[in-house]
Parts: sequence; structure tokens; C-alpha cells
Amino acid sequence: TLSLHDALPICIAAVCNAENDKNKVVLCRDWRGEIQGVGSSDNNEKIRWIGKGWVALLAGSDPRADELCTRYENHIKKTPFTEENIVEEARHVFHEYKKALTDSHFSTKYGFPYSFVVNYGKEKFGEAFVSDCLDEAAGIIVGVELIIVGFVDVMDYATMKPWRAPMVVLVSENTDGDVISLENEFAAIGSAVNTARTMLFLREQDSTDSLMETIYAVYEAKTLSETVPGIGESYSIDVMDEDGNMMNLTDEGAKRCKALFARFGPREKTKKTERWFEMKDSYLESYEDVPPNEKG
Repeated sequence: TLSLHDALPICIAAVCNAENDKNKVVLCRDWRGEIQGVGSSDNNEKIRWIGKGWVALLAGSDPRADELCTRYENHIKKTPFTEENIVEEARHVFHEYKKALTDSHFSTKYGFPYSFVVNYGKEKFGEAFVSDCLDEAAGIIVGVELIIVGFVDVMDYATMKPWRAPMVVLVSENTDGDVISLENEFAAIGSAVNTARTMLFLREQDSTDSLMETIYAVYEAKTLSETVPGIGESYSIDVMDEDGNMMNLTDEGAKRCKALFARFGPREKTKKTERWFEMKDSYLESYEDVPPNEKG
């Protein structure tokens, strides 16, 4: 049976300020997926509802992404996300899933779960075996990245009125810090994450930016991400409001983004621009020609 494997596509979520000072979140994802040993196609869904008013953008192993999203969906039913608990609860779900994967790995390979190694391994098999198992467990990864998006009630203490605050939760093992982080402005996952984040930083993407500015910013970041192998040209851009309603970018909206990119996006080097890159001897000098006091 063939299984569908993600080529770690690009997914982006960015908070913006829409009409009446109400926040919205712009979601962008490409549709590229690969069937191992066959090829790729641009029809692979990368978004999933995980609860009322909550969605997850996916990158990584499809089966594990589905399993992890199911765990989040079941958890939210019992313990709804709030401003106070969202990071800790998201972290708990992820680590419980990784623990289950680790136990499954050891049960399959050795006939007992990893917890048995921790509790009885030294006594039963010796320190060397336990040390090897610890190294083996450390190498087990979930192999899935998520961006979880939704809104929670937050009290504005200046007006003493509640408002709906956007929550963008990054779930990724590809960070230097915690596997869970709460992002204030935007988040990106996938194999082109560096390209996407660089463009969003360059555009100084901010949660106070307008809806159209933000739609264009994520469109531009996604378009430039297509230079990275595995990123498809097909894409979707959706907008989520504070009530969990979703709107999809229309063909007219896509044409507007394309026109804006032609006007404001980076330019490709052409024959007409080559003269700007003419190299002259005066642009460089020999190291020996530099005065001694200016040498490094």
C-alpha cells in the first residue's frame, strides 16, 4: 500500500488588524505532497479542524500529523484552550504523543515499553544496555510540525471588557528552544521556513498591519518559498476571524496579489539589469595596497 508523504511544504499564519480593530489570522499553505517512489502532486490538504474555532496547519508525516491532530482534538474537548493554559496544554499533548511513539518503538523492537527500560533496565540488563536505550530514545522524533490557530477570551484591563485574542501556537522540534511556542505576529513551518520568515521580517509583518497588507505579505513569502525544492505552486489563502469563521481568497483576490507582487516583489535578474552588475577593477584592491593601519 502506498502512503502519502509530505515534502515538508510551507505553511504560514500571520495575525493582522482588520475592520473595527478586530484581529484576524491569515493562513497560507501550498498543496504539494509526494507519494514515495511515485512522484509529487499538488492536491495534498494541509489544514485540519481540531475543535470549534481551532485549526491546525500541517507539515511532516501525514499519518503522524493526523494522529497528533486527533490527540489535540480530543484534548480540547476535555480541556478547552485558554490564554493561561494553551502553551502548557499544547506541550502536554505533544509529549504524551512522543512518549506513546517511544513506547511503541521499544515494544516492537524489544517486547517491552520504554518505561520498563527506565524502571527496570539497569537491574535486568545492565548499565550498557540502558545507556544504549537512552541514546536510542533520544533519537526518536515525532517528525511533524503544526501551527495551531484560534481565538480565546482575554480581559482588557484598560476598559475592563473582554475581547477575542488570536492565538498562534507553533509546534516544532526544529527550534533551538521549547517544542511549543506562542507566536505574537506570525509563524511558519516546512522546508522553506527560513525563506518565508526572512520575507515576513523584511516586510516587518506586524499584527497591526491591515488585512490586505497581511494577505500580500504571506502570498509574497509563499511565492518566494517556491525556490526551495519540494514547495508547490498551488496554494490556498484563508482568513479566520475571532468567531472561527473562515473565508477563502478568491480568484480576483489572487490576481490582486499577483499584481502587487509584480509591482513590489523582488525582481529577477534579466539582460536589461546586467549592466547594473558590471564589474570594474576599481571595486577591489590588492591586500598589499591597503595601508598597514587599515589591515585587519
